[in-house]
Amino acid sequence: MIPELIDGFLPFADTLDLELPFAGDISAGLPISAADYIEDAIDLNKELVSDPFSTFVGKVKGFTLASEGIAEDDILVVDKSVAPLNKRLAICLHNGQYSVKRITEKNRKVYIISENPHVELTCVHEGHDYMIWGIVTYIIKKIV
Repeated sequence: MIPELIDGFLPFADTLDLELPFAGDISAGLPISAADYIEDAIDLNKELVSDPFSTFVGKVKGFTLASEGIAEDDILVVDKSVAPLNKRLAICLHNGQYSVKRITEKNRKVYIISENPHVELTCVHEGHDYMIWGIVTYIIKKIV
């Protein structure tokens, strides 16, 4: 059964369990002893999702967030239940279209920051065209 897209995003609540072989800790500094074989598994749904009914995935289109480390075809894990706190990446809804933006907080107001230096901060408030739809909690990248 293929899950139904909600607002263009795939809900985690409708995905299958995904267990992969787990190699344990992998050092980014001094080497760690490697096991001769892998006996554990890791469930990516459990690792990436705290609330399956408010978590969605979507694929990035475009290159405007390269300075944020986000490239085209990266997969974003988005949680609608996470608070839109200062400096978080958010999925914003504007005129029926979604975009990824950095949000910032000034004087108890939330603003959307555009990567375009010629675009001013946009304040998000009731009755405004912008809505924060969810917060990006993970970015899944293909590097090969």
